[in-house]
Amino acid sequence: MKQLYAAVFLCLIYCIPTTLSAGPHLLNYQGQLTSQNNKPLSNPITILFAIYDTPDSGQPLWQEVQQITHSNGIFHTLLGSESPMSPNLFNEDNRYLEIRLENEPALLPRQRIVSVAYAISANNATGSLTPKNLTIGSATIDTTGAITTSHLTTDSLIIGNKGVINRLGQWTGAPISVPIPGMVLDTIIVRNFQDSLSFGSVSWTDIDGSSDVLTLFINLKKSTFLDIEFHTTTSTTGGIIETRLAVEPIDPKNNPLENISNISRFMPQGASDFGTLSNQGVINLTPGLYRVFVQGRTEGLSNFQTGVLTVRAYNK
Repeated sequence: MKQLYAAVFLCLIYCIPTTLSAGPHLLNYQGQLTSQNNKPLSNPITILFAIYDTPDSGQPLWQEVQQITHSNGIFHTLLGSESPMSPNLFNEDNRYLEIRLENEPALLPRQRIVSVAYAISANNATGSLTPKNLTIGSATIDTTGAITTSHLTTDSLIIGNKGVINRLGQWTGAPISVPIPGMVLDTIIVRNFQDSLSFGSVSWTDIDGSSDVLTLFINLKKSTFLDIEFHTTTSTTGGIIETRLAVEPIDPKNNPLENISNISRFMPQGASDFGTLSNQGVINLTPGLYRVFVQGRTEGLSNFQTGVLTVRAYNK
């Protein structure tokens, strides 16, 4: 066969199908083939296309053979139409295209595959996106718009086009009625921690020590009914561990009210065990400033892994 050489160029790098159904990733490729003595070329011509991650050595990451029909040496084809390309083939930018015409040596040097203007823009997408699902870190948004995440941070919360919690964490939605005649939910305050909190005391004392991660303050303008809950997970290397709720009047100053809830108890089944504790208490308070906190005691060394303290204030 007459010796050939190719003058070729890359038009588009990544042609993604316009339909919503799954489809192959394709390269739109166009070039011109000529012979050394400018004599007519056979038609069609067998061409091997291959993509490497080095400019002059290595094993192909992808390859396919096509029967190319040309017009006076000019041809156009879609790479990937015979042998599908892996979706992650272009995860790296060091990609080189090698062309081999029929039984002749590969045309060198290999061509560096680079982004064209639209591909560069797509690398930093703007405008509307309509994927089947979207995953960012540990958060996932599915086709219904539902978001799943272990932790959500926002400066406000809007549900049904109506704000319910502002950026200060204050409830701004409609009053929530409760099954107590004439009472409505006025305030919700939540404190929580997600890091291990070490604790060891044989007598009742604040389980958060000086960190105040499970201590909150509430200023009551009128007589109020408080509903207080505490839930936690704990591990212990000793004996029994107990928790209870407490309220301390700050202004006017008075002795703490330390027996306003059930005493929750966890007894490990071995030298080291993991369990849960839950407390709930209700109390009627007159106007004033109060501190709400959690007390505990243990016969060994315990660690509270996570915990949440919630106070709901009801009044008329």
